[in-house]
Amino acid sequence: MSLSRVYDAVIVGGGPGGMAAALALAARGLSVCLADALGELAPLPASGFDLRVVALNRSSQQFLTHLGVWPHLDKTRIAAFEAMRVWDAQGFGEIVFDAGTLATSCLGHIVETANLMHALEQVRAAHDNLTVMRGVRVTSIHCQSDGVLARLSDGGRISGQVLIGADGGRSVVREYCRIEAWTRSYEQVAVVANLRMSDGHANTAWQRFMPSGPLAVLPLPGDYASIVWTTTPQSAGELLALGSDEFAQAVGEAFAWRRGEVVWSGSRGSFPLFRVRARHYVATRVALMGDAAHTVHPLAGQGLNLALMDAAALADVLGEVFASGGDIGTRTALRRYERWRKTHNLATQYTMDGLRWLFGNSSTPLRILRNLGLSAASRAGPFKTALARLACGLSGDLPPAARPPLDS
Repeated sequence: MSLSRVYDAVIVGGGPGGMAAALALAARGLSVCLADALGELAPLPASGFDLRVVALNRSSQQFLTHLGVWPHLDKTRIAAFEAMRVWDAQGFGEIVFDAGTLATSCLGHIVETANLMHALEQVRAAHDNLTVMRGVRVTSIHCQSDGVLARLSDGGRISGQVLIGADGGRSVVREYCRIEAWTRSYEQVAVVANLRMSDGHANTAWQRFMPSGPLAVLPLPGDYASIVWTTTPQSAGELLALGSDEFAQAVGEAFAWRRGEVVWSGSRGSFPLFRVRARHYVATRVALMGDAAHTVHPLAGQGLNLALMDAAALADVLGEVFASGGDIGTRTALRRYERWRKTHNLATQYTMDGLRWLFGNSSTPLRILRNLGLSAASRAGPFKTALARLACGLSGDLPPAARPPLDS
């Protein structure tokens, strides 16, 4: 294949964030090509649930509804959570958020990544101006004053006015375009598994902070739950090597038996945790979004939510320029996107790192202070409500397509 195809926008990376950006731009009338190194979409598990799940907040739900994606999700595989409960394993501090505080039906939804990808794909099929190329890698990127050209592993070439890097924390777009980034390992590994507890999950997202890292228990349909257990690499290896009964016992102890015994657990997986912070989100006719620009610690499940807000902001900025007949790849246009999103993303990243450090510190004075702080925050009505709104994506400078109110 040697044909060179020209589009308004080229997106590299076909995960949920990249696909959402492609749909949002196509809905604005741009011709879009998305190139993804991975092959065809993985099917949903015939039984049980996938290990890869995401916690979608209310602004993400609104954006996906705006794109027409939300109705295509398999609702039998989604769990809404009506409360969040967070507590310190080394003390008495605890805080609870509930949907009633925000006068909304739920705080968010736990969705399998595969379920979300299939819903995105169904909407993609309705856009004639969106081309998706799977199983091809970008082998070079050439940025010029009037456009950007990407060469592909199959010999093809695609070009556009702008190229968007949505290809994850180890972004090849970021490397090819020589955008400086700070990358640091958290020296932690997240162990993931699905399980059932004797007392169910009470439609609540639970999180217990321990010195080695937090254990999150997220509701799935029925009485199933997904766990994300962040710990040291050594402990992660030991957890992965345990038999089912021993693993169930370890989870129950780490969770302080809040929901009874673990009566069943399925297969397990793991992934290392690292932080990426790009110095700039944009270069000549190039914009980074999602993990390519910023990865955050998963302790609050904000990674994909940030990526979806990046996608919404990009579509808003570039769509406005496109509608006026302007050049969507100019530095002026791309810098508008960067200024919009960078401050919020940095604040979230530093907040997650601060919480990780605070709750991972066993210093007696700090332990006392953080427990007092949790207890005080739990009693401070307006402050607690503000925290809940922020965590659920109901505040901040949101793109129009993602703004509340929501009542579903």
